[in-house]
Order: sequence, then structure tokens, then C-alpha cells
Amino acid sequence: MTGMERYWFSIDFAGHELPPPWSDGEPGAFALVPEDSLAEIVEAYLAECARSAAVVAGATLDDRARAADVSFTLRYALAHMVQETARHCGHLDLLRESIDGQAGE
Repeated sequence: MTGMERYWFSIDFAGHELPPPWSDGEPGAFALVPEDSLAEIVEAYLAECARSAAVVAGATLDDRARAADVSFTLRYALAHMVQETARHCGHLDLLRESIDGQAGE
């Protein structure tokens, strides 16, 4: 989700020159290593969300993405990220259920 936040809001929508979260050869690949801690992963995600919030605060819903070769509005990006976040939370819920056997309501 950290990578998705960076791509959709900071890189594609705002057009900021930031390092991509993954390589062109492996789009969407997770760059985690065994030494990464949960605290570090959560901290990176929260920092990226703060950067996204600053981008959103300075724009209107009908503003268009600034990066080359993309054409979407902030409204579309926000709706897309709600969908992405929900999907990934569902994946996490399935993993948790497979570990502890507890199903939600």
C-alpha cells in the first residue's frame, strides 16, 4: 500500500520526482527484506499517507494528474485508492483467519 500511495498521489497525480517504489521490470513487487520490522513498515506507510494527504489538501477533486502519459482526476485517484485499500485489507483478513481460525461477522 505504501507503493500504491506513492505512485497514485505523489508520482502520477502531483508529478513529484520521487524514486519509484519498485522497478519497471517488476511493477508492484514488494521490496521487503527479512531485516524489515513491522514498525518500520508501518512507519513508512504512515509517512507516505502523510505525503498523500498534503498532495490532496492542495488540490481539488477535478484537478488532473500531472505526470506524463496518465489522465485521471484526483476524484478518480481517491476512489481507486479506497478500492485498493479495501482489497488489500481483505487479503490481510484472509491471512489472519488462516492463522487464528476466527472469522468475522
